Amino acid sequence: MFLGERVPEDVEEKHWSKRYLIAVRNIPINQEESKRALIELLDNLESIRNQIASVVKRLRYYVAKDKELSKIINLLITIPGIGFVLSIILYSEIIDIKRFGRLDELASYVGFSPAVYSSGEKEITLGLSKQKNKYIRNYLIEASWIAIRRDSALQMAYGKLCNRMPGNKAIIRISKKLLNRIRYVWKTQQPYQLSVVE
Repeated sequence: MFLGERVPEDVEEKHWSKRYLIAVRNIPINQEESKRALIELLDNLESIRNQIASVVKRLRYYVAKDKELSKIINLLITIPGIGFVLSIILYSEIIDIKRFGRLDELASYVGFSPAVYSSGEKEITLGLSKQKNKYIRNYLIEASWIAIRRDSALQMAYGKLCNRMPGNKAIIRISKKLLNRIRYVWKTQQPYQLSVVE
């Protein structure tokens, strides 16, 4: 777009699939330097994707070798929005879910507790605390966007929250609900059951 070129309409899509990348590579660009820069960037992207695929493949191998880890990962994957990579992040950052006696303790560790300013008799809630586990909180918020599309109970809760607050604030509340589901599945060692909403 910077050069005034577009990908052909028949391959235009949201995700950068292999087909899309081939189409981008084949865009006729007259300026040699610009074409070379585009090819370098695409080669770099392909290299990074290959590295990520290699790391995920090794992680799958290690998980398969450890029965206890494999059991927890497979349980976490049953929760909408939680995939293999996020379940590995959750496990590696939390390790033992039993060290958090209550949801509030886990929420505080992740960073879903409100920051509060108190002075004398005044107490003002400032939003989310800056203290957080940067890996878990950010990924859980992203996972919540997927979860509300797959879990009708979460979708309904999100809809109700959106009636009284902006969507980006509502998704934080949904993230805490998702964290509660993660905690429950992990502690009870039971797979997640999708709620039925009538």
